[in-house]
Amino acid sequence: MEKVKEGKLVLHKYEEMSPEALRWILHSIEEEFLKYHLEETSQAAQFYITRFPQLLFGEEIETERLRLRKWRKEDVNDLYEYACDAEVGPMAGWKPHESIEESAQIIELFIRQKEWAIELKENHKVIGSIGFHQPKIKKDRSLELGYVLSKNYWGQGLMSEAVKQVCTFAFERLHQEALFICCFDDNVRSARVAEKCGFQYYKYLEKAYHRYDGIDFDEHVFIMSKKA
Repeated sequence: MEKVKEGKLVLHKYEEMSPEALRWILHSIEEEFLKYHLEETSQAAQFYITRFPQLLFGEEIETERLRLRKWRKEDVNDLYEYACDAEVGPMAGWKPHESIEESAQIIELFIRQKEWAIELKENHKVIGSIGFHQPKIKKDRSLELGYVLSKNYWGQGLMSEAVKQVCTFAFERLHQEALFICCFDDNVRSARVAEKCGFQYYKYLEKAYHRYDGIDFDEHVFIMSKKA
């Protein structure tokens, strides 16, 4: 701390770091895990995991009908199939994909961000994605949950099935204290999933999301707290 006071060392909160800086930090932490064979239950490991849950994103999660797993380059056709739909991406804040090449680039991003692919067990088809992000609302040991599902599979309870298991993973394996879900005014389906999975309405954020097309959207925030 003396070097900080002398202006010779600058400390940054990880929430305020750029994506590139965070990726470098995560890579360094992963090397520490391998170098020192840190046990997941150790104090040092828990410190890292609660702040960087991506460290455990190599784990697969299974539900009755789904497998949540790492994205693979060969998933590109499945991703493009639903991501090019004008009714899918904009509801989650991103523009529809215009080409297979664009979907391939997004898969590379998903792999770096440790986003899960949602695979249908019966035919191994990828029908959506789900993952955690740093929340807009500052709260200790909390994450924001985001998800998207192919329109061909809406109304079958599949996303609720995935969200419930991911919430269990967040509380039991990542030791989070709270989870948030944010959705636009007209994204009724996402709000319904949140409520169905046990999230409670928490807050209204005005002009909280600046979308790719320049439009600012209000967001409804739902919260789930860890049970004592």
